[in-house]
Amino acid sequence: MVEVREQSEQPLWASWEESVAFDGAGATVRTVGEGQGSKTFVVGLEPGQVLPTHPAPEDLCLLVVQGDVNLVASEERRPCRSGDVVQMRAGVPHSIENGDSTRAVVVGVLRKHP
Repeated sequence: MVEVREQSEQPLWASWEESVAFDGAGATVRTVGEGQGSKTFVVGLEPGQVLPTHPAPEDLCLLVVQGDVNLVASEERRPCRSGDVVQMRAGVPHSIENGDSTRAVVVGVLRKHP
């Protein structure tokens, strides 16, 4: 499920709690901002859910803001906790797994190249 919020000229003042969505059917990705060479999104994962493997379309920075997840990048699995930051180059195949018993939230920023 991907949901894009309406954009305006005004800054988007919202906490990640207001931006995240959860769905028992699978991980959710919600775009919360886009412009000036970047795109920001929030991933919500219920316990046991996985965001399937896909390549990073641009350079990517991920921040785990709630829960513990496993990030699998180029077939290497790394545990990540709330507060951890991961950066990767465009094209790197990756997935996010919530193997914990609580919800997890990851905020991501894509940096588009000119």
